[in-house]
Amino acid sequence: MRRLIRIALILLLFPPLLAAVAGWLSGPAFLHPIRRELTPDLIREAEASFVITGTSPEDFEVRAPDRALLLGWKVRPKIPNGNWVLHDTSAIIDALESSEHPKHIFALGESMGAGIVLQSAAADRRIEAVVAEASFANLREAAYDYAGLRKYPWLGKTLFAPGTWTLLYRDQKLAGFPVAEVSPVKAVASRAFPVLLICDEQDVALPCRHSEMIYAAARGPKQLWVVPRAFHTAALGFQPEEFRRRVLSFFAAHSSAAPGQTTSMPSMAPRARQSVVSS
Repeated sequence: MRRLIRIALILLLFPPLLAAVAGWLSGPAFLHPIRRELTPDLIREAEASFVITGTSPEDFEVRAPDRALLLGWKVRPKIPNGNWVLHDTSAIIDALESSEHPKHIFALGESMGAGIVLQSAAADRRIEAVVAEASFANLREAAYDYAGLRKYPWLGKTLFAPGTWTLLYRDQKLAGFPVAEVSPVKAVASRAFPVLLICDEQDVALPCRHSEMIYAAARGPKQLWVVPRAFHTAALGFQPEEFRRRVLSFFAAHSSAAPGQTTSMPSMAPRARQSVVSS
C-alpha cells in the first residue's frame, strides 16, 4: 500500500515539477519572437510583391530610445494620400513626422506585434486607429496557452500551473517591469481609439478568446472579424481580398481624407524587417 501511495504521489507531483522547470527555461523565448534571417530569397519575394502592387520601398533607419537601430522600409503606393500605416511605435512616428508630415497615422500588427500596437495606441495619441490580428489579451493569459502546450490552456491553469508561475516570474525579472502591465486588454480600456480585431478560427497559438477579451474591454469604435479555417496570423493568406477590403475601409472610416482619394495595401514585407506603409 505504501509503495502504491509513493507511486501515486510521484505521478501526481512529477508533471507540475517538470512544468515549473520548463517554464523557467522557456521564459526568455516567451519574451522574444523568433529571429528570422533576411535571406536573398525573402528580399526577392518582397521586391516581387512591390512590383505586383506598384509600390516603391525606401530604406528607413530609426534609432530607438534605447539606442537600438531599427531597419526597415518606407513603402509608397503609386498615388499616396499622406496617410501612413506602421508596424512599430513612437520612434517610428517621430521619424515619420520629421520627414513625411503624415496626415494620419494608423497601426497594423499581428501576434506579438498586434499586442504592441494596441498598447502603443493607448500611450501615443498620434496613432488614430489600430488593426490587430491574433493579439494576446495579456501575458498571463498567453502563458496559459504556452504552458498548456498551445492546445489545452486549461492545463496551464491547473496541472501545469507551476510552469505558468515560473515563466511569468522569470520574465518579470528579465524584463524589469510588472507582468500585469503587459496587457492589450488594459490598453483598449484606457483610451477609446478605434480598433479592428482579427482572429483566426484555427489559431492554437493565440486562440480567438484573446481577441474576444480585447473586444469586450475596448471603449472606442470596434470590430471583430473571425476568419474561417485560418491559422495563426494567416488571415491575409486565406482571404486576401476580404482582408484588404476590411482593413482599408476601416482606416478610411477613421480618417478625414478628401473625397475621391483611394488607398492601397501592398503585400506584407518579410517579417525580419519592419515596414511602414504609406496609404
